[in-house]
Amino acid sequence: GALARMRTPMEVVAFVNRIRQRDGNFRLLEWRATARDDLVYATARDVTDQRLAEAELRESEARFRAIFEQAAVGVAEVDLESGQFQRVNQRFCEILGYSEEELRKRTFQDITHPEDLPSSVDGLKKFVAGDVAEYTCEKRYIHKDGRVVWVSLQVKLLGKPGQISGHFVSVIQDITERKDADETLR
Repeated sequence: GALARMRTPMEVVAFVNRIRQRDGNFRLLEWRATARDDLVYATARDVTDQRLAEAELRESEARFRAIFEQAAVGVAEVDLESGQFQRVNQRFCEILGYSEEELRKRTFQDITHPEDLPSSVDGLKKFVAGDVAEYTCEKRYIHKDGRVVWVSLQVKLLGKPGQISGHFVSVIQDITERKDADETLR
């Protein structure tokens, strides 16, 4: 099939085919072939494990994407260096009243209550220094309409500690009602 499609001498064709081994198992071979002087020269490379790994990675990414999007809590992936939101889920958008597009144009510093910003920045410095790979806290965000939203935040570094250009993931739970109830009791 593929060799018959060669249009010019020395043209290289590449194709993958499945072969059955004596034990009945199948393997995938990636071929590169060319014809010259009425002879066909070909090399084959077993790509079975590579293709299986690629399929597993695609499946894993699809599962992560589904969990990320459908989580009952807010989830945000943030650039460690700039604080820019890279990805946010629908629940995080609902908590703060912004659309995904609006949040992706902002940084966590933009929406953090000014009194809580120093401790948030300190947490980032610990990430950059490699002192911690994750932390939890309660802090205030400013909703799009200007009101204060209390959240419980779990922050985990993606990649290696001390990796300045990495990302971190925040899991955000709205605890405003609990905070309001605590304040009323006080």
